[in-house]
Amino acid sequence: MKENKVVALIVKFLTVILLMAVAIFLFSVAPYYKPTETFERGVMHFVVDDKDVTNSLPAPVYVQDDVVMISDKTAMKYFDNIYVYYDEKYDTAIITSEKKVGKIKLGENTITINGEEQALKGTATFKMIEKTSDEESAMEKTLYIPISSIKDITDVDFVYNKKVIATTLRGYSRLKIVELASTHKLKAYKKEIALTTGVAKKGELLYVFDTEEKELTDYLVVRNERGDIGYCQYQRINASDIMKSTQKIDEMAKYKNLVDKVKYTLVWEYAQNVTPNRNGETKIDRLQYISPTWIEVKNKDADIVTTIDSDYINWAKGQNYKLWPTLKNDFISMDNMDDLSAIMNDMQLREKLINNVVKVALQYGFDGINLDFENMYKADKDVFSQFVREFSSTLRANGLVSSVDVTIAGGSDTYSLCYDRTAIGKAADYVMLMAYDQYGNWSATAGPVASLSWVKANIQEMLNYENVDKDKLFLCVPFYSRYWVVNSETNEKIRSSAIPMNQANLYLERYKDNAKWSEEDGQYYIELDQGNGTTIKIWVENEEALNKKIELVNEFDLAGVAVWRWGYEDGNKAWKTIANTLNLQ
Repeated sequence: MKENKVVALIVKFLTVILLMAVAIFLFSVAPYYKPTETFERGVMHFVVDDKDVTNSLPAPVYVQDDVVMISDKTAMKYFDNIYVYYDEKYDTAIITSEKKVGKIKLGENTITINGEEQALKGTATFKMIEKTSDEESAMEKTLYIPISSIKDITDVDFVYNKKVIATTLRGYSRLKIVELASTHKLKAYKKEIALTTGVAKKGELLYVFDTEEKELTDYLVVRNERGDIGYCQYQRINASDIMKSTQKIDEMAKYKNLVDKVKYTLVWEYAQNVTPNRNGETKIDRLQYISPTWIEVKNKDADIVTTIDSDYINWAKGQNYKLWPTLKNDFISMDNMDDLSAIMNDMQLREKLINNVVKVALQYGFDGINLDFENMYKADKDVFSQFVREFSSTLRANGLVSSVDVTIAGGSDTYSLCYDRTAIGKAADYVMLMAYDQYGNWSATAGPVASLSWVKANIQEMLNYENVDKDKLFLCVPFYSRYWVVNSETNEKIRSSAIPMNQANLYLERYKDNAKWSEEDGQYYIELDQGNGTTIKIWVENEEALNKKIELVNEFDLAGVAVWRWGYEDGNKAWKTIANTLNLQ
């Protein structure tokens, strides 16, 4: 009897230990059997690459007649290479990508891509969608586009198999498609004992979204053909299973010369009326781009007028310069901003202007076009950004580079607040920050053309607040100073004139005893009391001041430097300063 009691106690003890072990095991693995995310029943799932984004959609996705329809906001949120714009006047959805401009008139089953019309399965349409907030819900008119039918623009593959599955092909260097030699279970967590999110069967395709070198025991993010996403151990995917890779070069990189991180120098050549004769001049060291002011918008009908000089082109190409002539709006904007506004707000006139410029660029063998539109209505800010999208996409489609000039943020409605620098930065190949005229001819008081602290603060504004990619940003600096005559007591301007660098250097040499170096301004300052109640003031933009600004290009690792304008420099000293200071490779 006693022996039986001992045995019974041992059995109880072992049972308790076993139950505790099971409990500890279940407690430890239980968290890994919970779904990583829960979804509302009956809602169409939307899977983009390696994420199910159903719960964060701006508007629901739906399928109609086997065509995947998504809202404009959804398209732009998850496919950052496209932009969707609705043109109310023509009742048309405009979809732009790197090299394509697609136009769909709502309700029609055709699309025009880069000017060529083709059949379209589905159409663009408006749909009333319920928008719910914590306080109330309301119906909102939402633009939908037939996203699965416009792969030529989006470069995205779509599959509808209970879930809408999108695979981004553009620049997705970490995606490989594998034909499986055996069946694999997909796990919700990086553990073998975890919730199974789906099964990838033998012979099916498995989308692998993390192809960097891994240890055999590491886990990869994968997706099966039905849109189930999970983890799979690297060693379970046989290297011989790899059938093909969707790795592609980012289309943008083909039209950006910065892939090798070389910094560049551009100079504007003022050629509004007469183009300077530079025959006989040899190439300036490290100067790559010239932008002659050769092209202007002529009228509100989007015609252009040019002052192109073929001899200059031959000389420039002979010196291995690249030409990015400037398209300006000076011809019409001086008298009537309404004319440019009429063009910007008309889809057909925008297209006409762009085509006119591209035709000229191809005819003369230009490398790109610099866009310099100033004096515009603040109300046209968004439509100007749309023009930049259409302009840049069309240029790239023709092998041309786009650069867009913008003023410093802040200031007047028509000079500064008319630019959406963030949108322009996303659309254009390069953004030219015109970091001069801190104080201009319009200023009531005297001040520097471009003080160092002001320039630096505005670079930081462009990078941190406007979110312009540093690899796209050119710092534009002046080859000129201002000669101010002011009231000695009030500093109010009596008159002001721009003086080139060589003249500023002469003043600095002549009045060196009156010159003081300002660390904040990064330049010399000259003040001369005339003795008649007036004072002369000059903030000198010479080679030393230029050097300080070029150092900012290095400090912030910008794309390069651009200079206004050729002919204002003091001999070759300024060019040597740029070449010696800029981290040119």
